[in-house]
Amino acid sequence: MTSYWMRAIQARVPGASVLLVATHIDLAECEESLKLQSEEVRRCVEAELKLMSDEEDEMILPLNVLNHGESYPVNCLTGDGIAELRKSVFEAVQELLWWKELIPRTFLRLEQAVKQRSRDEAVINMSEYMVLVKQAKVHEEEVKIATTMLHEMGVLKYFGHKMTNDKSDTGNSLSLHCLPGIFHCLGCQSFFPQRIHASRQNKIHDNDVANAADITTDAGRDPSKQEQDKYSFEDSVFISPAWMIEVLKGVMRHDWRHLDTFKGDAIGSKKVRKLLQLGIIDEDILKNLWPREKCDEAHTSATRKGIDVSKAVALLRGCDLAHFLGAGGNVDAAEKQQARTRELLCPGIIPHFMRQHQRAVSSSDDFFVSREYEYNIFPAGFTERLVVRCAGRHEDVDCSAGMAVMRGWGRLLVVSWSSEDVVEHTLRVDASTLQQMENFEKDLRALEAFFPGMKRRRQQSEKTRSGEEKVQVGIFWYGKQSKQCAQEIKKTIESKYSSHCYPLNLSCNIYTVSDSVSEDSNFLVNVLCISMECSKKTAGAKIFYNLWNKLTHKKATIIPVILEDYKKYIEEKKTLDKWWPVEIEGMEQYRIFHEYKREEESMRMLYEDVMMKLRRGQGSLLDSMSFCNQNKLLCQDCMRDVNASEEVGEYDLSKKSLQDEDIMMQEVTCSKNAHRKQVKEVLSFNNSFSPCPSCAKQKRVPHFFSRRACLSKLDRTLTAKEYCPSCQREVDVIDVVPPQVFLSYNWGAKLGNRFSTQEIVRQVKQKIEENTSLQCWFDVEGGINVGEDHLEKMQIGVERCEVLVLFVSNKYVESSNCRREYLYACQLQKHIIPVFVPVLFEGEKESESGWKGSKEEGWWRSIAESHKNVGGVQVDWNHLALFPKTFDLTAQRDGNVIQVRDINGLVDAVQARAYRGAVVFHEVI
Repeated sequence: MTSYWMRAIQARVPGASVLLVATHIDLAECEESLKLQSEEVRRCVEAELKLMSDEEDEMILPLNVLNHGESYPVNCLTGDGIAELRKSVFEAVQELLWWKELIPRTFLRLEQAVKQRSRDEAVINMSEYMVLVKQAKVHEEEVKIATTMLHEMGVLKYFGHKMTNDKSDTGNSLSLHCLPGIFHCLGCQSFFPQRIHASRQNKIHDNDVANAADITTDAGRDPSKQEQDKYSFEDSVFISPAWMIEVLKGVMRHDWRHLDTFKGDAIGSKKVRKLLQLGIIDEDILKNLWPREKCDEAHTSATRKGIDVSKAVALLRGCDLAHFLGAGGNVDAAEKQQARTRELLCPGIIPHFMRQHQRAVSSSDDFFVSREYEYNIFPAGFTERLVVRCAGRHEDVDCSAGMAVMRGWGRLLVVSWSSEDVVEHTLRVDASTLQQMENFEKDLRALEAFFPGMKRRRQQSEKTRSGEEKVQVGIFWYGKQSKQCAQEIKKTIESKYSSHCYPLNLSCNIYTVSDSVSEDSNFLVNVLCISMECSKKTAGAKIFYNLWNKLTHKKATIIPVILEDYKKYIEEKKTLDKWWPVEIEGMEQYRIFHEYKREEESMRMLYEDVMMKLRRGQGSLLDSMSFCNQNKLLCQDCMRDVNASEEVGEYDLSKKSLQDEDIMMQEVTCSKNAHRKQVKEVLSFNNSFSPCPSCAKQKRVPHFFSRRACLSKLDRTLTAKEYCPSCQREVDVIDVVPPQVFLSYNWGAKLGNRFSTQEIVRQVKQKIEENTSLQCWFDVEGGINVGEDHLEKMQIGVERCEVLVLFVSNKYVESSNCRREYLYACQLQKHIIPVFVPVLFEGEKESESGWKGSKEEGWWRSIAESHKNVGGVQVDWNHLALFPKTFDLTAQRDGNVIQVRDINGLVDAVQARAYRGAVVFHEVI
């Protein structure tokens, strides 16, 4: 602990003077015991100073420990020793370079006024603060300087972005970042960072003096909208240091394990587990972090009155210690979240004992550039602030105690760091684009300036993938009309994207059949401009067809855009249900096309389709549309126009079929106010519900199930069914909302009417679902039902899961079906958690009940060769080298009853994954 604090102080304030104090000496057993403890601390300090001296850069001032490391004893009850301590502090201050440095009297009056006000209030608004400024007679041209000084001294904290002298501006505020380091000459170090939000660093150089009035806040959001947010820090001046410390205590507790045994309702328990494992705090439980204390009228200080949750969250956001999920540059998502419960990512809240998972398994195609850094130390708060800054430039972020994954508009940024208890402090970052890497470097250098004692020991040379960065949107054409269409689409996409001021650039390129597009080119979204010229028997059309077939075979994300002449052709042929040329294979999942029109509404819908697919990485039939409940689709115009007392109109599509000619472009009328919309637009607006998979197979407009209701049923049993009145069939709920965790195992030895490993897995499943917001795919409980194709159901389960838990047993590696599950998971690059199944039997059943092989590092090598090809299913067990973290379950058998122990560690690993396969999932039911 002594080493930790010394290094943390040196990282933040290099060369700081440190005075050691032994408090509460009244609790010491005897004077001799106190001397022994003080001597032990002195030796620790001396050893750490020597070690730091060997490691530090010669240009950095060494830590200055006063009194030769001896501690000043202080009795907190009698006050003995306080006079000596005060004298020593005063003598130490007199030796500092800035002793007797002149400070304007008006600044000191403002300081006293703020301190006086802080006795009654912890936070005041900007108008109230300006009253104090005027009363202290601070000159208007010195308000910024005076406030910055108090900010740096820790007297107050203000993180707003503008303080102008414009008298018409009623919300006078200040950019404290226009004068970086101005008071460092006074030896003052700010308690919180000089905060320039990540989303603005693309526009502002670190050393530039920015006009705060021209800067938008929080990832591109308009300041006026931001100020309406109850968690905004724009108009808040935090003036109570004691209150601020209490806020930080709420998210940096020393003991979180008591929350692990939280016995509230099921939903509350899951939210607490989410807080522990992922650092995600549901808005509903924020108040539990700062419980309000009961106090009498005699104790009315700002701290004793309790913590205002909205102001506490505003402080955390201002400190770059918290970030609202879904608000990273996505204006629409941020506004939608105003109406529902939000989730706050607070990386610093994740306990360090949860640091047990490994890096995500991602295809090398996901990243274009990688870097690795090594530092002398990761100071407290460094990684948390780094994650929050990076999250400000992305749409979604998933974080754990050792890594973070940021996603946005088809781009991926993965940051991982070593734990605190290692000698080498390494930081690794993988990015999809050079722009992301440049932004990350800016954030890193800003934090290095904030922690001047944190120095890079080395930086590994940048590794870039051969070739070019992935293009987000590729537009393909053949023929004169198709070319014009492609140019118009490119112009529209780029124009609409730039109008949102998103923090990441968009790559949108046009390609013709004559362009050299390599075989391994992988565009995130492929837009095909199809006209009658494409159907001609020419060499160019043949090349276009070849490209088209390659995309369908790869199951790429495709948006077919049909031009007017081709639309007339398929209408005459009456082939709207199968409109593509016979030469094209595998187009059934892309049957929904976009009819090209130059009208604003049509181009807006196309742009939204592209954005949806970039965000979700989806492109199948069901992914092309978003559905609503019970075929009653809400009217978007009604929701925008009506008053709270009026009803919202609906669209009824229950009698329509996807086989109807051009259904997606047909207009329908809402039931209330006669608003007219195209079917495709109505479907795309309603995105909170899931379609009936049976209806989709029959090419009907599906019946719509509520996702919330389905997940609620899965909480009780995976065999739950829902009746679909449209196709008049019972549908497995598990097919509507697939589980995120796939349990892969061999049944094991016969155990009465059941099987040994099956019982173990059943208990693991129950524990996961009871303590997390996750659902598990379990073959005998809804995963595979009687009469269903077990291989097809297995493939769907693995494909749609996010984590595969592999229960390793001797029978597992010999089973063809189990090997198929493992092989498919490897092909899809799913994250795998290996679990060793305990041996519960002796004699004949011993080999059937568990894993008898090695459990040491590299355990999989013993089966890599001997079980490479069994039952005609060839697998590569070496793939398990990517997952070194394993779990060894223990269980006790009493007759036919099995009791599994030590499941909590496995549950933690499943929930604590910082990556979600292809999807980041934060929904809590």
